[in-house]
Amino acid sequence: MFFLVVFALTIGFLLIALLVFAKPSRPAVEREGRRPEPASGLAHLTMEDFERLCFTLVEEMGLVVSSSVRGGPRGLEIAAVNPQPITGGDFLVHCTHPENGFVSSAQVNALRDQVKGEQAAKGIFITTGYFAEETSKVVEGPPLELINAKRLAELIHDYRLAV
Repeated sequence: MFFLVVFALTIGFLLIALLVFAKPSRPAVEREGRRPEPASGLAHLTMEDFERLCFTLVEEMGLVVSSSVRGGPRGLEIAAVNPQPITGGDFLVHCTHPENGFVSSAQVNALRDQVKGEQAAKGIFITTGYFAEETSKVVEGPPLELINAKRLAELIHDYRLAV
């Protein structure tokens, strides 16, 4: 019996050591080092059309919008609630329609900090551009979902949204 307890403790400590050295999870980011293609139709959206698209997409994803505020001339911040009992909670959605086609890691870090500060369940970043490559190096923190132009076009198709 004594040997069984020692064996179990040894296995437990080995598993803890493995967890310490395991890589932390990183946000799912496509490393697209190019600008959005004009043919996609997303780069040419007006800010009003982009805002409408973001509100519609958030609602189609099953979230209930509780408030929104303009986050600068080309951005929108939406507070939403997922009413699902287990996976639900408060969500923060940052939407940006960048002129240069790229979203910096500083913008993603700002969302991460806001999600952490407001103790939201998740953050979602929606853009008609692409995320800078260093964004994939962001580690630890609350869960974020990053939706670039390619993924946004897929969601528009999946939810059959008018653009």
